[in-house]
Amino acid sequence: MLSIIIPLYNAELHVPNLLNNIKELDLETIEVILVNDGSNDSTELLILDFISSLQSTNVRLVNKNNGGVSSARNVGLNNISCDSLYLAFFDCDDWFYSDVLNSFLNDVKSLNDPDLILFNFISNNGNCSKINDHKLEGDVSLSNNFVMLYTSGLIQPCWNKIYKTKLIKENNLLFEEGINMGEDFRFNISFLEVSNNVAAFRSSLYQYNTDSANSLTKRYLPDSFEYFKYGISKVNDLCRLKGIDYPDIHNRYIIALKDRCRNLSVSTLPYKEINNLFEKDFTFVRNNLGKIDIKTLSFQNRIIYMLVKFNLPKFIWLAFTFHRLMKL
Repeated sequence: MLSIIIPLYNAELHVPNLLNNIKELDLETIEVILVNDGSNDSTELLILDFISSLQSTNVRLVNKNNGGVSSARNVGLNNISCDSLYLAFFDCDDWFYSDVLNSFLNDVKSLNDPDLILFNFISNNGNCSKINDHKLEGDVSLSNNFVMLYTSGLIQPCWNKIYKTKLIKENNLLFEEGINMGEDFRFNISFLEVSNNVAAFRSSLYQYNTDSANSLTKRYLPDSFEYFKYGISKVNDLCRLKGIDYPDIHNRYIIALKDRCRNLSVSTLPYKEINNLFEKDFTFVRNNLGKIDIKTLSFQNRIIYMLVKFNLPKFIWLAFTFHRLMKL
């Protein structure tokens, strides 16, 4: 059995597309756990009406008080069937490819009993689509490919992966609750710490809709820089544990500073407060410049490195603002 967990919160606008997506699944070999996270719109009624029209019992609704996506996924984990072999986590406002899921349990037999299977995914911003291609197929050496997967953004999300259920259950893995970003990444790092065999298919499992109002690129997240710092620390720990060579991991501090610019640019905070927050994170990067290998930075990131080195935070902010305006 392949289990799919999908949290929903006030998702009545997305439910019709989601249900059409579910209709395409082979519900003899796939179960779908829909977790209603305390919705106060018509989400529950729409789901119940759909379930009553099915002949299969493999689509189930679980209601809970509102607690966030991590809490909803954890409740979903407690409600999967005992014969679940593999597990996927999807969001209700995106799209999964049913043909890939329907053939998965047969396709995975060609692999070496993988704990984690990576797929490609498609990003859709409402105007155009882009395939995020890891170019891997079959059994994957994590030590040889982790850096590429991490820097390409393919390690971070859950929805381009299928997990071995037994490994999650045996290690009591759960999503961290009470945080507003990075829950997927933290879960994935914890999973990789206890996994041995990783594999990949080049087929696209998922379409991620980046034009959603809930997209992280459109929301101000006060802890975004701390999330990056924590992530770099966790990746460093994982690399030591798994013997992965990643000598320039601290170059990610430059990426973190760029992301902080982007995130602060969508905030409604007073300018003085924005400036103070950026100065604080800028100072952290400046104090850690010795860990960054300038020779391996891109041209753009080398410029930022030099601006940090010569203590010119306002130039970074101006450069980012100009670049952002040019893209409008």
